[in-house]
Amino acid sequence: MTASAPGASAASAPVHVSRRVSWAAWSIGFFCDSYSELFNIVVPLWAIFLGFSPFEIGVLVGARSVLSFLLAIHGGALVDRFGTKRVLVVLSTISAINPLLFPALPWFPFLLALQMLGGLAGSLAWVSAQALALQVSDADTTFMSRFAFAARFGTTFAPATIGFLWDRAGVWPSFIVTALWGGVFLAGALLIPANAIVQDANERAHRVTLKSLMPRLSDYVGAFHLLAIPSVVFVVAVSFVRICSNNIQSSFYIVYLEQIDFPGTQIGTLITISSVCAGIGTLLAGPAERLMPAKWMYLLAVTFSIIFIAATPLLGSWLPILALAIGLRGFFQGLSGPIMFTYLSRSVRPSEQGLSIGLRSTANRLSVMVMPIVMGAAAEIFSISTSFYIMGGLFLAMLAAIAWWLRGKDDMN
Repeated sequence: MTASAPGASAASAPVHVSRRVSWAAWSIGFFCDSYSELFNIVVPLWAIFLGFSPFEIGVLVGARSVLSFLLAIHGGALVDRFGTKRVLVVLSTISAINPLLFPALPWFPFLLALQMLGGLAGSLAWVSAQALALQVSDADTTFMSRFAFAARFGTTFAPATIGFLWDRAGVWPSFIVTALWGGVFLAGALLIPANAIVQDANERAHRVTLKSLMPRLSDYVGAFHLLAIPSVVFVVAVSFVRICSNNIQSSFYIVYLEQIDFPGTQIGTLITISSVCAGIGTLLAGPAERLMPAKWMYLLAVTFSIIFIAATPLLGSWLPILALAIGLRGFFQGLSGPIMFTYLSRSVRPSEQGLSIGLRSTANRLSVMVMPIVMGAAAEIFSISTSFYIMGGLFLAMLAAIAWWLRGKDDMN
């Protein structure tokens, strides 16, 4: 099975993937994407337990994204160079060992290094997992919908699991379960036979040397050269805006709800509703893609995900209305995910799958780093509620500009 050449049809024909490979890939999606969610909770709790200052805690949390932003393209290049399965096995092994060192080395410099290493391994493992799912399914949207659903369900389930363990069992059991979480997507990678990933055949011939593992300028140049492909530019640009609605929800949406006197339980309920609806959206991506060209469905879904989060201050404080809005935001965010995965995969050659995912991940990381600061500045100058309108207007203007540019690209399916 190989990915289609650039300009392939927007909807691939259904492919047969064995039950063993399917469940292994979906298990990897469940455990790999949610792996970082465990650290988002357990590391701050461990830092508080150790008596670290708020500044130190902030540095620890932020450090997890530093290397993954700088090296996402490099990680994608390694996937293309050495093969998806081989890279995923190494990264998931690191992900299984790394958590055990946190309680064993409870000093700030060591924890900082572990956060950076673990963040890099977990992030690049997710790049590898996406590439693997695309490769074994030949970029089939229905298969990727189920992969994305598994990933979304994992991110919904993981925080409650680790929070319960921390309260009931303590430090070591929490980190041991986090290590086992990494071990599961290691097992999933090992379960997928090499011949299920045709793209890996040539890459297995590459010898692993220290030099071959080092970042190469040519890989970064090659990644940015992909931006010469209109469909790649389109996916990366819309993906950047798509992540912005996540940025709003994970930061100022929660602050706004707290300001209008919503209790923590109701805030948590709204976030859970968004996640559950996103899971439903992922499962419907395959049928939705058949309603109109994939590029327009992707753009439309991201547009609605922005509208329903940006309109929050207009909705008052009635819980059912807020629940409906955040549920619709989650639904359209989930719907856009599998279409994004497969559309990008069909736009590049099989040998560029990892590189293209790394490029998109870099844009996403940039959005995560920059947009909360921009929205924070808007909130500081105006107000929290006004910043929803300002940022929503900015993001919708960006999508409108992309749509205007897209009108002249008849060669994009």
